[in-house]
Order: sequence, then structure tokens, then C-alpha cells
Amino acid sequence: MSTKTTFKRVALVAVAALGLGVLSSVAPASGVTATTGYVTSISTTTDNAPVAGANAAETVHNVFFKTSTTATVNINPAAILTSTPAGSVLARMSTTNATTTANSWQFNTTVNGTTASDSANVSASTIAAAVNTTKTYSQQFLRVKYDLAGTYVWTLYEDVDGNGYVSGADLSTTLTVVVSGSGTTALKATVSATNSTSSTLATARGSLVKITLLMLLATLQTLMLVVESRSLCQVLQRFHM
Repeated sequence: MSTKTTFKRVALVAVAALGLGVLSSVAPASGVTATTGYVTSISTTTDNAPVAGANAAETVHNVFFKTSTTATVNINPAAILTSTPAGSVLARMSTTNATTTANSWQFNTTVNGTTASDSANVSASTIAAAVNTTKTYSQQFLRVKYDLAGTYVWTLYEDVDGNGYVSGADLSTTLTVVVSGSGTTALKATVSATNSTSSTLATARGSLVKITLLMLLATLQTLMLVVESRSLCQVLQRFHM
């Protein structure tokens, strides 16, 4: 075998190795396939005031992934919890559920659904002038039960290449949430007469009193006045904050 023939064979092996390297790929970390980056903006709204604690209601953040086209397209919505208050153990649920457990969050395709937004390609097909004029968008639901009061920061983005983090052509935005209070302490109030002649035993029909609320729960379902020395509870008001 001549020296020239040996060089040719080495060159062919090198080219083949390079070709195989170009064809190889790594599966997306999120399990979705790569898409064209159609999302051009992301906006959010929140259904209820975020309050921390085991008794606090679930907070639902509506996330709108807006495109610049009128066509129905596939997108890859994703969310990452990037910052929490010191001591917080808030973590993503290992499996999606219709109910969000305490100290947990999930990112789903429907408000009470069990499909994770970043587990499959999502179709952006909805058109509403108030949200994105004549262009299509997709609404996803970030559902959270915050554990501590403080500031939380979320990164919301379209994971174009499906690698599980913001990179390349991914469009992203941040959502800062200030969580207040604690849903573990019961409602407290002080009751006092509104004039010098009123008392809780004034008449058969009760008396006029003033109630000063000291604390509100995330969802105040029933406000009750207990009449002194009687086993009567009068329901004054039923409402949700």
C-alpha cells in the first residue's frame, strides 16, 4: 500500500467521523420538540392576592404567550422559580394534580388540569382583541401555594429548543410576586358598644356594636358575632376577598 493511499483512507475516516458528529443530537431536557420561536411577548394577570401559609388559598397566575401571527402555531411555554425568600421550601410538584398541595407550585395548560405546560407542544390558537389584537396566543396557568411571606421571582419563557433553560432565541420575562400575611392565624376582632347605653345584653333583639378586625385571612369565608352569655352566633357577612 502506497503512502498516498494510506492518507486517502485516513481522510475518509475523519470525514465520516465528522459527519456522524453533525447528525448526532441531544434530546430536549423538557421532553418537547424544538419549535420556531413564535412568541413575541408574555404578559400575566393574577386572580387573587397572594397570601402565604397552610390555610391560604391557591394563587393562580394567568400567563399569556402571545405570537405575532394570525395562524395556529406550536409553542413551548415554560416557567422557572428563580428567587424565593430566605427559608422558603416552595417546590414544583413532582406530578401534576387538579389540586395544588401546600408549599408547592405547578404550571399547567388548564386551570384545574393535570397536563404540564412544558411537557408537550402547546397550540397557540386563541384570538382575543383585548389580549393580543388579531394575533394568536396561548394562556397557561401558574398555580402556587406560597409558604412564606416575601418576594418571589419567576422566569417565564418560550423554551424554543426544549433544553429546559433560557438560551438562544428563547423569549423570556420575569414575574415578581410580593406575598403577604400568613394563612395560619385565625381571624381576630374586638367588639365594643357604639354608645354609652349599648351592651351585648341590651335588648331581646341585640345591640348595636362596632367590630374592629385585627387580621384577615386569604379567604375570609364567614364573619360571626358571638353574643355574650348566649349560645347564639349571628352570621353578619359572607364574602371572599
